[in-house]
Amino acid sequence: MISSDISCVNGPLELVASASVVIDQAWTLPWKDLADFSIFGPSEGVIIGDDEWIVPKSFVNPNYYAENNRKINFANVLPEGWSRGEARSEHLVRRLKRIALLNMTQSVSGAKQRLEPPEPRTWVKHTNFLLRAARSAMELTDRVTTGDMTCPDPGPIFANLSAEAFDELRDIHPTFFQFCVHRLNGLFNAHLFDDWPAGDVKAIKPGVDHIRPFSDQAFTEILKAAHFFASIQKDLEACYTFISSIKCDQDGGRRSGNISKYRNQLIAQWTGDTLYPGRLFPLSIYMAGSSRRKKTGASREKKQFGSWPVDNPSGVKSLLWVCQSANAIILNTATGGRISEMMTLSREPLVRINGSENLTGYTFKESEDPKGTSRHWPLPALAVQAIERQQSLIETFDYQGDFLWIVGPKNTTGVAVLDNLVCEFGKKVQTLKGVPLGKIDGRITAHRFRYTTARLVGLAVEGASDVLYTVLGHTDLNTTMGYMLSDPDFRADADRVRREVQYVRRQRLIAEADDNGGHAAETLRIAKLEVSKKAASLDASLDDEGSLMAILPEIHKVRNDIYCTSQTAKQKGLCSEVTGKRDVGKCSPSCVFRLEAAAAEQDRRRTVEMAIKQLQSNVSFDGSRTFFQNQIVANLASFEKTLDNFVTDDRLCDALRGCDRRYIDRLPGRTRDKLIAYLDNSQ
Repeated sequence: MISSDISCVNGPLELVASASVVIDQAWTLPWKDLADFSIFGPSEGVIIGDDEWIVPKSFVNPNYYAENNRKINFANVLPEGWSRGEARSEHLVRRLKRIALLNMTQSVSGAKQRLEPPEPRTWVKHTNFLLRAARSAMELTDRVTTGDMTCPDPGPIFANLSAEAFDELRDIHPTFFQFCVHRLNGLFNAHLFDDWPAGDVKAIKPGVDHIRPFSDQAFTEILKAAHFFASIQKDLEACYTFISSIKCDQDGGRRSGNISKYRNQLIAQWTGDTLYPGRLFPLSIYMAGSSRRKKTGASREKKQFGSWPVDNPSGVKSLLWVCQSANAIILNTATGGRISEMMTLSREPLVRINGSENLTGYTFKESEDPKGTSRHWPLPALAVQAIERQQSLIETFDYQGDFLWIVGPKNTTGVAVLDNLVCEFGKKVQTLKGVPLGKIDGRITAHRFRYTTARLVGLAVEGASDVLYTVLGHTDLNTTMGYMLSDPDFRADADRVRREVQYVRRQRLIAEADDNGGHAAETLRIAKLEVSKKAASLDASLDDEGSLMAILPEIHKVRNDIYCTSQTAKQKGLCSEVTGKRDVGKCSPSCVFRLEAAAAEQDRRRTVEMAIKQLQSNVSFDGSRTFFQNQIVANLASFEKTLDNFVTDDRLCDALRGCDRRYIDRLPGRTRDKLIAYLDNSQ
């Protein structure tokens, strides 16, 4: 062994004082010289060659002294389809162990200051960030050619990612890029390791939001897929339970091969309430097929399924795992909950409060208690159903864990990683055109559902989107606001979107002020003129938010292109019996607060045209003539130019012949006078 040189070691100095290797050469040493190194000191009994590093108790919070909570498991870094016995897996694990050792021990120069090794607790967190990022990096296939590397274990992790792939990794793991990049840049610049693209990789600054909401298209496709799997879960559970009960073949034999064939035959014929042979799926799913790989015989080749049945019991079970992901997606979207809150839900999280179902769990945001603070979320029906389906899945799998989400045998904490669940959903589930859901608008992560829901709530409040109602079935906006906006962070995100919508809406309505209609249009034009004069004297812009607010202080959407400009808390309109309360269903064209966007004029014109044609068709039911005449007059009220399109049309005079003059007298002044003059001249 090489003699020790630990002059550069800080942090857990006492744990590596007996080092028998030159630690700063950990990246280039032959593995045999490094494998037996006691990473935390001889007394801890952990060597670098171990797949699981049990860190000393001093490396973790006192609440996590249990051995399971002190594990750093390098085997978990292997991408799907890799086995631990493969050479590429061994090389990947070795590289990461070398990086972890260097990060724990080396002082390096940063962009602005000397970077000392992290404190032990921080090092544990950063190492776990590194492993998660490395797994995602190895699943990215867009790579470029690089020169020879100095590590004896081949297979770059980060260095040969393309710029696009590296940006994708940044989106997937913002925490890694926030906390680990400075140190990795320093190690790279000090020539201590070279599996990194450059020495000046930009870190994500704290407080900067790099998590993007889903596009409406991606969000809708994801939720449609989740609801589809929700619809077939009951049948899948029934099939799985039935097939699992088969312990012999059709002849009573107990040879495993014959039993497997018999089970596959039964699946091929199995029919439930919604599943039957030949049932086409509205999507395709990529999972294990029936044949095994010829060389190893260890894992099944994957194939796409777009209909029922699947090939074997493993296929049924795989679909049920996808159903769990679907339940998580629906619940996460319906509550706008944080990942930590969703992950730690108990097996029995529903409680009835004041006649409605509530989700009970724990929030860890700004909680001084490491176990979290109890919280309740009122739930819509779809969220309750998602929980009940998940509980049914627990019973079907006879799962004995403490939490709502089922974990695999490799999980040592009992807490499911929701990001992994939803990410796998995005990889396995594809549109009928063969596009994975995770490729429509980037990788699917649990965080993005919270941000997307906040965006859609903000849009829904302003009437700018009905996607939230379409994909979740929300029918009562107040209920939606109640359980989502009770979270201050969520409310702030939704409010930011709401303000952005209002800014764009004000900007458009004010730009089109000369063409807008409704009784409030003239008030808007006057306000715009006055503020324009002031803005010109101050060399300010009308697009400034303050100027827009001065021109149009309040704007509330009634329906498409129809807005209310009343200051609800102070003014009473035709739709309100008391000040401060509005009933948009009673919004009247005669209201002084009604503003109609320029685009609404075409609708008015079409309605007048339709009413004229109806009167020309000699309709005969009682009151029909009066009804259509009122329709014509009402639709002439909002825009003066609507009448301009008909004053040379003799059909209008015929249509309004005998119209009660009281209806015409209610029109705005100039429109009224113009219409009366037209009718008088036509007689």
